[in-house]
Amino acid sequence: LNLEFTKNDKLGEILSTNVIKKFKDFDATILEVGVEVYSVLDRDDFVLVSIDNKMVPYYAYVEG
Repeated sequence: LNLEFTKNDKLGEILSTNVIKKFKDFDATILEVGVEVYSVLDRDDFVLVSIDNKMVPYYAYVEG
């Protein structure tokens, strides 16, 4: 399966890493602090993160 994503607006940056419970906005389990997070055009189930000048898709973690 080959999905293509179009980067949209910058949502923010990772603020905390190694978080495994009680997530807050821009917490991550593995991504490093400062990694930029972008929305994906016409999708709300994925975000794009900028790693080593490449855009990498991640499933969006949604609570509630």
